[in-house]
Amino acid sequence: MKSWWGTRPNDKGPYYKAVKWDLTPAIIAAIEKNFTRFNAESQLKVLDLFALNQISASSLKLEGVDTVFSALEASRPTPQHINVLASVAANAKRPWLLRVKAAKKLFIFQYWRDHRPYKIRQGELSDKAFKKAKQKAAIKLQKKQDLAKIQRLLAVKALLDILGQWSLDLAEDAVPKEQVRGINALINDYWTAQITHSTDVTELFAMVNGLSDSSATLAWKKILFSSYRISGQRQLNAAPLIEDKEAIRNPGYYRAIEDLYLLDDKFIARTKEYLDWDNIAVREATADIMALYEAKLKVDKDPLKGLSVTQAGMDKAAAYALEHKGDVALGAKLFNRQSCITCHAVNNAAQQKGPYLGAAGSQFKRDFLIESVLNPGAVIAQGFPTYTLKNKGNRGRATAIGFLVNEDNTNYYLMNIAGHNQTVMRERLASKEMLQISQMPPGLVQGLSLHEFASLIEFLVSMK
Repeated sequence: MKSWWGTRPNDKGPYYKAVKWDLTPAIIAAIEKNFTRFNAESQLKVLDLFALNQISASSLKLEGVDTVFSALEASRPTPQHINVLASVAANAKRPWLLRVKAAKKLFIFQYWRDHRPYKIRQGELSDKAFKKAKQKAAIKLQKKQDLAKIQRLLAVKALLDILGQWSLDLAEDAVPKEQVRGINALINDYWTAQITHSTDVTELFAMVNGLSDSSATLAWKKILFSSYRISGQRQLNAAPLIEDKEAIRNPGYYRAIEDLYLLDDKFIARTKEYLDWDNIAVREATADIMALYEAKLKVDKDPLKGLSVTQAGMDKAAAYALEHKGDVALGAKLFNRQSCITCHAVNNAAQQKGPYLGAAGSQFKRDFLIESVLNPGAVIAQGFPTYTLKNKGNRGRATAIGFLVNEDNTNYYLMNIAGHNQTVMRERLASKEMLQISQMPPGLVQGLSLHEFASLIEFLVSMK
C-alpha cells in the first residue's frame, strides 16, 4: 500500500494491464459495417469509445468518414486539416460536441514543430559527397520547419478566432449549459499553458493587432501571463513587445491587464495615457482598470487591510483571513495573477496538474486552506508527493523532479507542477527519492495585502 500511494496510477500505469477481449474483432467488424447508420453525434461517441479502449480509429475501415473525422484523427497537420477544423468549430449548425473536439485538435496543432532530421550515412560516399548530402539535408529540414511554422500559425490564428468568439458567447449565455465547463476549461488552458519557445511570443505578438478584441484579450493574457508568471517576475524577455506603442493601443491589451490584475506602476502609468484615446473600446477598458486601481488604493490606506502579509507575519495574516471575509471576485483575479491557475485547476474539465481545487470549499475547512497557502509544505496532498530521479552520468536531463504518474519495466514517468511530462529510463537511473516537500514554493502571497490574501482564501472557499 505504501508504494501504491507513492504514485498516481492511470489507465496506462503500473497497476493497469490492457487485455484484448476475444469479442473485440467481431465488435470492430460490426462497427465498420454499420458506422454510416449512426448520426453525427453518435459517430463522435463511437470515436470516443475507440480512444477509451485504446483503438486507433485511423486503423479501421469506417465508411462515410468525411474530411472532419480525417482532420480529427490526423497526427500531422496540413492547411486543409486546419481549415476544416476551424470551419467546423465556428459553425453554429454543427453539434457542440463536434465543435469542441475540433477546437481541441487545433489546440494540439498550435504546438506543431517538425524537427525530425534527415539521417545521412556516409557509407561509401566520399567526404566531399557526404558534406554535400548533409547540406542538402539541412536545406530540406529548413523547408520542412518553415512549412511547420506556417501550419502552426494557421492553427494559432484559427484557435484564437474561435476561443475569442466563444468568450463572447459565454458572456451572453449563448453556450449550452452542458458545454460551459468544457469551453471555459479550454479557454483557460490556452492562456495559462507555458510558452516553451521564445519565438511563440513574437509570433503571437505579430498577429495580435489583426484579431478581434476578445481574441486579442486572450492573446495578450497569454503573453503577459507568461512574461510575468509569478507576482511580476519576468520569465521571458518580452518587455520590448509589451511596451510597443502600436500594441498598447489594442483594447485586448487592457482587458488582459484587468483580468490579470496587473496594477503595478508601469501598467497604471500606461493606462492613464490612454484614458482619452479615440478608440471607445480602449477608453472603456482603461476606465475599468482605473476603477480597480482606485479600489486598491482605498484598501491600501487602511492600516490593517493594507498591511502586507510580509509586514503582518504569517500568524497575523492567518488570523486575519480566518476572521475576515474577502472579495470573491478579487480573489478570482488574484488566483490568476499569483499563478495559482498554472498548477491548480478549478474546473474538472481542465488539464489536471497539481491538486484539484474546484471543490476546495466543500473539501477543506477555511483554516486548512489558509495554512496550505501560507505554508505549502505543511501537508502534502495524497497522491502528490514529489520525487527526484537522477540519471547516471550526463546523458539527457541530469535530474527530473515531479509527481510520479506512471512506471513500467522500462521507464519512470514524471509530471511537474506545470503539467510537463518527463521520462527517465530505468537502466539510466542512478537514484530515486521521495522528497518531504511540496512542489508549490513558499512565499507566493507575501506581497499581497491582508485584504487581498483574505480575498484569495474567500475565492477558494467559494469553490464547491
